[in-house]
Amino acid sequence: PRVGAYLRWYLRRVDPERTGRTIWRTTTNSLIPDTVDKDLYSADLPTLLLGEIDALSEMVARLPAGVLELESFSEDYNRIADHLRSFLWDADSRNFRDRYADGRHIERVTLSSVLPLRWSRLSHSVRDHLLSQVRNRHYFMTDRGIALWVKWETDTDPAPTPALHQILMLDTLARCE
Repeated sequence: PRVGAYLRWYLRRVDPERTGRTIWRTTTNSLIPDTVDKDLYSADLPTLLLGEIDALSEMVARLPAGVLELESFSEDYNRIADHLRSFLWDADSRNFRDRYADGRHIERVTLSSVLPLRWSRLSHSVRDHLLSQVRNRHYFMTDRGIALWVKWETDTDPAPTPALHQILMLDTLARCE
């Protein structure tokens, strides 16, 4: 019950309007503190929340019937999943994109674009495409090395995450396949 209460409290913090558009509000609670931008929506938080709700539901389901009743998070789950699939997914590039409320996205591909690989209900076609990108070491490479943080002409804002964070994570993902 305490885990469920904490999750409910946290959902109210990151999605106070209950729209499913969760957003990091503070550096204290964010996955990567340097990425916090009060106006930027990214795929990392929805993915983590969907995973938490899945884990909590699975734990409760393993208990004998009637031992523990827990409020349903299905409405929250569906709203967050819809936000991930519709707002953060960019069909043209076949990637998840960090986006502002008005729909503008950061041009470069960021680490948050591959974190939905952890979501158990991600479609197989999207999962396969994202995995192919992670496995392709040239996807983020230029003749000068990893180009995650070269400002692109169409970028209106600086990169939200230090290069080192993404380079380490992408290298780890590639090594572990």
